Order: sequence, then structure tokens, then C-alpha cells
Amino acid sequence: MIPNLKIYLLVTFCLSFIFHGQVFAQTTIPLYLKAKTIQVEKAEKYKEVAIKLENELSINGKIYRIIQFKTLPNHTEKLALKKLGVELLNYLPKNSFYAAIKTNTKKSVLNAFHVHNIISIAPSYKLSKELYLDEIGSWAINKNTISLNGIYFKGIPKESVIRKLESIGATIIQVNEVEIVQFSIKKSQLPLVYSLPSFYYFEQIDAPSEPENLVGVTDHRSNTLATAYENGLKYDGTGVTVMMQDNSVLNQHIDYQGRFFNGNAAQTGDHGEHVGGIIGGAGNLDPTSRGMAFGADILVYNFNNTNYNTVPSLVTNNDLTITSKSYGNGLNAGYTSLASQLDQQIRMMPALVHVFSAGNSNGSGTTAAGSQWVNITGGHKAGKNVIAVGNVTESDAIASSSSRGPSADGRIKPDICAVGTNVYSTIEPNNYGNKTGTSMACPGVAGTLAQLYQAYKELNSGNNPPSGLIKATVLNTGKDLGNPGPDYIYGWGRINARKAYETVFNNAYIIDNITNGTNDLHTVTVPNGIKQLKVMVYWTDYEGSANASLALVNDINMTITDPTSTQLLPWTLSTTLNATALNTPAVPGVDNRNNMEQISVNNPIPGVYTIDINGFSIPQGPQEYYIVYEMVTEDVVLTYPIGGESFDPTKNEIIRWDAQGDTNPFSIDYSVDNGVSWTNIANSIPASSRFYTWNVPNGIATGEALVRITRGGNTSESHENFSIIGVPTGLNIDWVCADSMHVSWNAVTDATGYEVSLLGNKYMDSIGFTTNTELTISINAGQENWWSVKALEASTNCIGRRALAVYQAIGVVNCLIPIDAAITNDGSFNGTTFLECIAPNGYDLSIELFNNGSSSLSNIPVYYQLNNGSIISESYNGTLNPGANVTHTFLNQVAALNGANELVIWVNYANDGNGLNDSLFYNFNYSNSPPVSLPWSEDFEDFQLCGTASNCEEEICPTIHDFINAANGITDDIDWRTNEGNTPSASTGPTTDFNPGNNSGKYLYLEPSATPVCTNKEAYLISPCLSIEAASILKFGYHMYGTNIGSLHVDAYVNDNWVNDITPAIAGNKGNQWLVQTVDLSAYNGQIINLRFRGITGDGFRSDMAIDDIQVLSTLHTTAFDLEKEFSIYPNPSNGNYNYSYHGDEAIKISISDANGKVIYTQQLSGTEAGAIDISNYANGVYFVEIQSDLNKSIKKIIKY
Repeated sequence: MIPNLKIYLLVTFCLSFIFHGQVFAQTTIPLYLKAKTIQVEKAEKYKEVAIKLENELSINGKIYRIIQFKTLPNHTEKLALKKLGVELLNYLPKNSFYAAIKTNTKKSVLNAFHVHNIISIAPSYKLSKELYLDEIGSWAINKNTISLNGIYFKGIPKESVIRKLESIGATIIQVNEVEIVQFSIKKSQLPLVYSLPSFYYFEQIDAPSEPENLVGVTDHRSNTLATAYENGLKYDGTGVTVMMQDNSVLNQHIDYQGRFFNGNAAQTGDHGEHVGGIIGGAGNLDPTSRGMAFGADILVYNFNNTNYNTVPSLVTNNDLTITSKSYGNGLNAGYTSLASQLDQQIRMMPALVHVFSAGNSNGSGTTAAGSQWVNITGGHKAGKNVIAVGNVTESDAIASSSSRGPSADGRIKPDICAVGTNVYSTIEPNNYGNKTGTSMACPGVAGTLAQLYQAYKELNSGNNPPSGLIKATVLNTGKDLGNPGPDYIYGWGRINARKAYETVFNNAYIIDNITNGTNDLHTVTVPNGIKQLKVMVYWTDYEGSANASLALVNDINMTITDPTSTQLLPWTLSTTLNATALNTPAVPGVDNRNNMEQISVNNPIPGVYTIDINGFSIPQGPQEYYIVYEMVTEDVVLTYPIGGESFDPTKNEIIRWDAQGDTNPFSIDYSVDNGVSWTNIANSIPASSRFYTWNVPNGIATGEALVRITRGGNTSESHENFSIIGVPTGLNIDWVCADSMHVSWNAVTDATGYEVSLLGNKYMDSIGFTTNTELTISINAGQENWWSVKALEASTNCIGRRALAVYQAIGVVNCLIPIDAAITNDGSFNGTTFLECIAPNGYDLSIELFNNGSSSLSNIPVYYQLNNGSIISESYNGTLNPGANVTHTFLNQVAALNGANELVIWVNYANDGNGLNDSLFYNFNYSNSPPVSLPWSEDFEDFQLCGTASNCEEEICPTIHDFINAANGITDDIDWRTNEGNTPSASTGPTTDFNPGNNSGKYLYLEPSATPVCTNKEAYLISPCLSIEAASILKFGYHMYGTNIGSLHVDAYVNDNWVNDITPAIAGNKGNQWLVQTVDLSAYNGQIINLRFRGITGDGFRSDMAIDDIQVLSTLHTTAFDLEKEFSIYPNPSNGNYNYSYHGDEAIKISISDANGKVIYTQQLSGTEAGAIDISNYANGVYFVEIQSDLNKSIKKIIKY
């Protein structure tokens, strides 16, 4: 507890109730504060002192109290109170408000308002539960200071709040516009802080969300292979090609610049965006988000398994070596044909490796072992030569959802683990977000492998490594987690890139081959001082048969004989399908299931160890194998920070290290003067820990920082210096001209200069230095640019972290040009379809003329050209002053041609100094199809499916049959999307279409999911031109299910105008069902009209409304066509249980007969009705449904299986 604070809070708490006890009766009403609940007694009377108490603490003539009412005041009473000098502010349960009371308010004011009591706001009332109980997070405390968020009363000037805090020694961190100030202050000053009458609530600052992939990079030790200091390793995946298969194109983020290439990917979500950033995002936008292999080339494909058929050609033509895929194919599917195919690819293309997510299905196991076991998702992940990756947190704890082994045939899965929890990575466009799952762990391993591949190539004359060797080094050097040795939760542990690299660098491996029944002997010599010897044999096994119960083909057995002639056996795990057995630690034994075996020896006796490799069963020989070995010392090895890093003193950093054994605690120190002096960070860090969260010291700028970690007599420190200095803020583009732009930023404490960077072909490239806080950069304003800046401190060679990059759009801004005529248009022509029947004589074309220069413009020439035809030339015959704009409508209408059209519009003013805003280019479609005659219908079955990603207006959904999805951002907000089956969100949207009523039938729907949610957005779907007859009606199916459903409107375009809501709007949740709406169109008899379906999303993501089966017909006659459209039976095929819906007006008879003509079911319907039909007791096969009215009949075919 903070010294003296507990006593202080107790005193203030008691004094508050002593005061109230003098005037309260025993009747109480609870006051529910965050820290605790207080029972407030009723006041007998209101003395002047109750309001004027501590009058010297009034602020701007007001004092602040909590007023509790017997019954809540209504709006009129609140207004009356305010008029009398009592303004009610934030509500507190129960029946209470914070109140601003003018100091001259009379006691009689409150008598008429059912006040229960007026309560002084004691300091203890202002605290969060954590502050009250003194359970403060370490992130909020820095030695003798604490960082808090304080909320002050609305209406108090923030300047006075800041002055008051600073007067008691607080340091202001930031002030929001919603009465929240974040500050740090000495703990000893907390009683003064809590007594400030301006504030009513305090809490510790939020725990750091760690918005960076840095936690994964450093936990995998990937950072040790791609260091930031001059003489360190530089293995960032350069020269390595990775294939990513997912659901994103990856073309709208600067972190993909110049290294991501689309194969056949389609954009259906942001999962792939996040995955791609983990593999190899460059960190151009945010340097803390850099992926593992930020130098690798990434080939982007969709997630269809057929892409594996293209792998051989990609290996040949693109030097593909690593694939990454975070998708499943069923729970515990066993060793499938795909698994066999992938194992074969790796065997035949030895440098190739396939990496997969293990799955997020722990808890879904269906074997005798229970739900927690045998739940790897997909047979391909059960391949022997592939790598399946589990999910651990940044602290190496297994994620509860991470799928577990063994494989269906009892082999070890997952193979290895990586950070997949709360990973910060790319989301388009140019954003970041956190996601969790083995989907995030898989690309972490794929990217780290790319680094190891590059390292091997540079150590071996540019040759690619055998993937089996790299996999063996990764498994053998993994950080052992969970039970000792391998297990079915962590596999072989968490990947450690540093140790895997050292195996390759030190040539600590043997490559040989063996045939059936033979033995190979190899030796390794263990020197003194080794704490653990780990030896693994691994072989890229021949692909197994998908119909075999065991996938292993070639079975190698390994034993080791130590210097005392003791024989050592490899780790083995139980394969008994029983939860206890599967969780039993590994024991030495004979392994005849896995294509890897490991023997580990703790505290090995120095001397020669003989490795005996036995070809126990090699039906497909000879079999190449790899022996990898690691000799672990008791040395402590610091892995982060190791040199060249740039730390922001306002952020916490996770210090990481490797060490063998858990017997002695660690201590950590840091230096800011290249090791001349050291300051302790922490002592007695538990022996089992391998990381520590460091609150980086503020108020210093140094390029000579070091960290060291010590255990007993073993010490490890940063290889080279790293930097600590602030990151520039307030980045701003002041002006942009055609060839340059001027940028500025806020000064960083102790910085002596700044480095400015601009996005180049792949990375943010340094383009200038300055000692000022501004710089003019040479650019081309005709293209997009991104820029950033970092702080420097020259005396210690301090290089700070680059700030988040800032976007500069195409065009000039605030650039003083004498003559600059510009044009814009609302864009309604671009990318849309126009119908001749709406505007038979052509379309008006209007443009907006701007004078962006400093001189007046007169008689401005304007032009347009359609389809490279004649140039239409006109002039705006007026004067346009600087900064002014005017609308010009061309006298000549646009007369489009049927089909695709290209429209160019431009202005050509003499001596115009900026050509970037003179032209507009549009593409649009034009249809001269005649109006359709009745009856007419559209069930959308011919429409192309659209994406269902949570991307709001970014999803453009094409239409056919002369339907128009209005232009997003111009005419409406979002598109109606063609879909089948479920919509993505749960508890909203349909699961089938309306007609034909199955999950492969198509319908149109609105997707409200986005970040932020795509709420209250309009979507316009415009029909073809319709020739309306007498007694015409519109019928359509609609589905409006979800707690946030918005509204659906039907409009008509008649006589060149839109008539809104020709039928009452449909709004709100209608349940999980398709319903039918009928609209009378008789008012438009003899006219040509268009219908518009105007959907508006609701106030949340459960707002997936849908429409289907639009019909316009005349009620004067019913045809077989009408019966066909009005009666639906679904699902089809079915097990015999069908649903039907009829939305006609006539009585009909339903008859179902078998293939022989035997009637097995009949029913009469008198009008619109829905229900169920059960023919499940009849034989499987084809049946015929006859729908018979008085004059017509229709027949549908159904299938029972």
C-alpha cells in the first residue's frame, strides 16, 4: 500500500459519514461506486452548510456534490433545478447525480425535489477498485511515481485543471477533449491529488496493449537473425520465396510494398492480410509491426487446396521453398490423400516445406480420449514431412483453443509452437489489428523458416537447404514447454530461431542415408561444462498410403551409447486414447510411429557418444536422414535487446533471454553510458522465467544503452549499444506543390537532429537530415507518397524509432500557383450502369470548376470526349476569383452507346501551373434494352457471388439483367451483395435463399459488419425498366432477422422523379424466416417505371437483411409461370422433411407422386401459407410436386436421399 494513503482514505471515509450522521435518519439508499457500495442515510433537513461546506473549494462559483433523490427527477425538474442553480451532471446508481451547485444557492431550493441527501465527494469515493484496494498494475508504476487517468467535471476549463495538477508536481502526459487528463505524479502526493475538487474519478492508466508483432519476433528469437546493429546477422528472408494461401489479395498496405505478388487470390476477408503481415510485413507504416521475413518475396494465392497442384511449377520457376496456410479441412481427418500428396512434394522437391496452423479446435475432440485431445484440423496437417504449428502466448503459455495431438495414427502433433495470441499485424487498407489463433502462429513459423533458409544459402554457396534438415534443427532446438520432452500439446516446444541458426552455422548436423536392416554409427564428442545434450534423427519419409492405418513408411530407430557404455533410448509417448495416458510425460523407449526421434541427456558425462542409426524397416529405401545435435551450456544468453534497437521511453519493452535449467534466479541491469555504470532493473527474477517487462526510463536520450542479465557467475549483455529517445509526434504536411512538399513535426526532448524517410520501392528510405523540425522534400505530386521521421542525438549516436508513416495523396495542397484551374465531378458516371429507358435523350453532364490559383480566371474552356469520338468544347463565360468555384452543366448531353463507354472531361486554361487536377476519366455501361413486359421475375440465380468481408463500401458487387447497384459514396453508401447459404455473422441473416429455398440458391443481402460497424448505411438496388399493366403487383421475399435490423423501403422512378416508399417501410427484427411483401402497382398502369429496393442497415452487426425472388405480374390472370414462382419447396434435395411456402391469392392443390405416378401426398391451400411436408418414410429417389389452380398447373421435381 502506498505509505499513509490507507490511513488517509479511512479518515476521509469516516469524516464523510460523521458529517452525514449528524443530519441523516436511518432510511438508506445504496450508492454503487466502483470501489464499493455505500448505504446513504436520509437527511432530516438541508442546512446552508450542507451546500456551502468548504466554500473555499468552490470553482468558478460552484461546488460539486453527489445529490441522491428519493425518486429520480424528470426532465422538467432537472431544468427547474438548473434554473435555480443546481446542474445535474453524470448519473450514479442509485438515484444519484454528480451536481454543480452555485455557491449562492438557497437551502429552500431542494425542498420540492424529493432529495434524499447531499453528499460530499470524499477522496475515497473517487477511486477505481484497483486504486482503492492498492492493486495497481506494474505498468502504471515507475519507481516512486504512478501514472493515472483523472476525470474532471464538465465545464471546468482544462487549463485550470492542468495548472492545479502541475502545482502539486504532476507531469501531464495527455489531455483528451472529454475531460480526461492522463498524468504521472509521486506516490507521496496522491492524497493531494485525490482531494482536488475538480476531479471525481481516478484510475491507473490502461495496461499496455502491446500494439506490435515485436512480441512474436522476439519470442521466436527471429530478431537475433535480423539485427539492427552494423555487424550483426542480416537474415530477413531476402532471396527466399514464400507462398501464402488465404482470403486476401494483399495490395492495400504499404507494408507489402514491392514484395507481395498476387497469384490467384480473391479478397473475401482480412484474415490473409493479417497473416501476410506476420510472414513478411515490412513495418513501413509502423516499424513495430514488422514481420519475421521482411525481405522475403510472398506469392499470394487463395485458400483452395487445388493450389498445391501449381507448387511444382512455382518451385521450378519462382524458386518457391516455403508455403504457409492457416486453414483447416475437417477435425482430425487423419492422413488423407492431400497429406500424402504434400509429403510426396516435399520428398521430391527436397527444399520445399509446407507449414500449417494446427487448428483452434481444442475442446472439440471426438475420440475416447475426450474433447481435449486428437483435434488437429485437417488431414494435410497430419502429414509427416509438413509442419503443424500450435499457438502460445508471448509468455509461452499454450492458448486454450490451440488444437492438440496426437494425429489419428498416434504421431506427435503439433510439431512446434509459436506466438499466435493477440498478435498485432496488418489489416487493409493501411491499418493494423490484433488477432488470435494458430492462424497467427503458422505464419510466424513460416517467416522464421525463411530467415533460416537465407542463412543456410549464404553459408552454402547459395544452395537451398533440405527442408528436412531445417525442420530437424527447429524441432531439436525448440524451447521445451509443458511436460519434459515432446508432448501432444506443445509438440517439440516453441521455435527458437537463434538456436536453430547456431546448429546450421556450427555444422552440428550429419547427413547420411540408410537401407533396410543396416546400421550406421556416428560419433559426437561432448566436452566439459555441457548441461544438456540433445540429439535428433529426422528423415523426410516416403509418402504414406491414405488407406493405411499408420502413415509412417520408412522406420528408423536410433540409440546412443554414452562413454560408460550405457545405451540411451529416444523419447516416446503413449498412444492410448485416454486423457491421462495422452498427458503422461514422455519416457525412453522404441518409437515406430514418428519420422523423428530425439534423445536428450542432462548433465552428460564428457566424452565420445556413439549414435547408432538402425534401418529397422526401410521399404522405400535408401532413406536419407539428418542427425542434428545441440550441446547446451549453463550460459545465460540475452536475446533482446541485443543492439541497434530503438526504444521509446513511453513504452514498455520485454527483455528476453535463453538459459538452461531452473535452479537459480536472475537479475537484470541497464546502462545508458556504454557500460561505465549500471542501474538495476530487477532482482530475484524466478529461475523459470525467460522474459521480463521493463518500464524503459524516461527523460533520457542515449545511443549507448545496454542491458545485461546475470545468474550466478554467468552474465550476458547486449552485443552492441541500443538507443533510447522519444518518437516524433504531430507529423504534418504543410504544403504540397507539383515537385515538392513541406513537412513538420513536434520537437523531441534532447534530440539534436532528425532523419526524414520516404516510401521507396520496398521500404521507407532515408531522404534527408535536418536539425530543425521541418523539411522540404522533393516528390512527384502526381503519385501517392508516405513519409516519416525519427529523432537523433549526435553525441551518443542515438537513432530513434521512426514515427508512424503519414500519407500524402495525389495532388497539390496549399501551394501558391498563379493560375490553377481545376475540375471535379460527383463521379456518378464512374463504374455504374445507365438505362436508356430512364433517360432516352441522353444524360446531363455537370462539373464543378475551381480556381485554386492566386489569379482570377475568365472564360474557362471545358471539354469532354466520349469513346474517343468528337470533342465537345464549351466555355464557362464568367470570372472565377481565387478560391471560388462554380457548377457548369454542358449544353450537349452525353449520348452513350450500348455497352461499355469511356468518358474524358478536362479543362485547358492557358499557363495553368498544375496539371494534376485538370482531367477526369470515367468508365460506365449503358443499356438500350427495351422495358420488360409482364410477368417478370428475378431470383438472382445467374448473379455472380460477391465477397462477404467486413469492408462496408469497399465491396463492389456487380449485377446483370439491367439491375443497378448504385455507386457507393456517391449515390448510396454500400452495395447489395449476392450470397448463398449463411451470412458470416451469427444470429442474423438467412441460411438459405427464398427461391429455390436451399443453401446453394442465391439472394441479395446487406453486410453491416466492419470496423467500425457499417451502421445506418443505405444501399440502392435499381430494377430494369418495367412496363406496368393494369392491376399489376410487386411481390418479393424478404428476410429481416437480427437484433439490430434496420429498414427496407421500396421506391419507384416515375416521370423523371423518385417516389419514395410506395408501400410502408418494413423495419425491425422479423425473426429467422422468409416473408413475402406484396405491393400494389396499379397507380402506374400504362407507365414505364423502375423499382428501387432501398435497404438501410441498423445500429449493429446483427443487421443482415436479404431480398429474393422479385416478381411483377398482373392479378388479372394466373399462369403456370405464376404458380412456379409463388410456390416454393425446400430444402431440395432433402431427407424427406421439406418446408413449403405459398404466397399466391388463389386456392391451390398440392400433390406429390413418385416416379411411377403414385400419389403419396395431397394438401389444399386457400391462400398464402407456409408449412412442412414429411415424406421421410418413403423410399429415396425422385418425386414430383404438382401445384394445381383452377386454370393452370405447375410441376416441380424434388429429390429424397
